[in-house]
Amino acid sequence: MQRIQVNVPGNTFPVFVLPNETIWSIKQKIYSQESIPSGWQRLYLGKTEMVGGLLSDYNVHTDAIIISQNCFPQIEGFRAALKVSIPIHPTQIEKLPERMKNEQWFRPKVIFWNIGINHEASLAASIA
Repeated sequence: MQRIQVNVPGNTFPVFVLPNETIWSIKQKIYSQESIPSGWQRLYLGKTEMVGGLLSDYNVHTDAIIISQNCFPQIEGFRAALKVSIPIHPTQIEKLPERMKNEQWFRPKVIFWNIGINHEASLAASIA
């Protein structure tokens, strides 16, 4: 058994793993300690995360630091009715307005901005 350090935004903690453990099982251990669902986690192990890969595939040594990035918005639907899911760490939920804490729907104002040929033009000049 070896110890690795997992770094999530705002916290670093040890996780004890075996070399033949899957990445999914490591994500479950992170979930049990930090309440970050495994579907929101992307582990950085020095190369692209493999689905179903083993820890030994990454040549991770004892006390290595694994970085878990966990804010990947997901977009569903079509142009007239988009649903955007933004994963938020449980400690950040208490900072949200009450409507958002209660998962009430709201309509964001979408602004499309494209840096093109004349990237120095102002938004007003681009629209005109």
